[in-house]
Amino acid sequence: VVAGRVVVFFFFYAAREVKKYSIGEKVDLQNNPGAVDHVHMKLFRAQRNLYIAGFALLLWFLLRRLVTLVSQHATLLASNEAFRKQAESATEAGKKYIDENDKLKKDLKAAGIEVTENDQKEPDIMEQNKKLKKEVAELNNELDSTKKALMKSENEILAIKKQAEGLTKEYDRLLEEHSQLQVSTGPRTPPPPLM
Repeated sequence: VVAGRVVVFFFFYAAREVKKYSIGEKVDLQNNPGAVDHVHMKLFRAQRNLYIAGFALLLWFLLRRLVTLVSQHATLLASNEAFRKQAESATEAGKKYIDENDKLKKDLKAAGIEVTENDQKEPDIMEQNKKLKKEVAELNNELDSTKKALMKSENEILAIKKQAEGLTKEYDRLLEEHSQLQVSTGPRTPPPPLM
């Protein structure tokens, strides 16, 4: 956070310096050629500092976003691992209870006691099992659709980044072409007044 504030401060300071030394075009310094060179040197330094601070600000935003995404990913991985361990322990507990239930049934049969209560509940358990399997299938479908949406959004982000790079290159090319045209045409004379 402090680094971001410092970079923003440097950016605005550099912008102020560029504005300050851009006045050299408006002030007549032809009487002192050394002053013209000095103003141009200061303007060049101010512009260089502006570009460096702007690039550092962009990198700071990108790094901050990257750190945020990495921490979110780590959190999701940790919660996924916790859910997996919880599911494994629930499965082990379920197996243990089923084994104990089977052992008790065998002990009751060996003692000559008939258990009929389980026969009536077994269809209910089967229905619950079917419902749970259906819910799992729905959740898997939802997970797949979410993954597809995530991939689509990541592809869109990459496309936007490529488009931004292309626009930046085109802007730089047009800026260079504009400056070449200004140099080649020389100073402009104002058009004659219309009568």
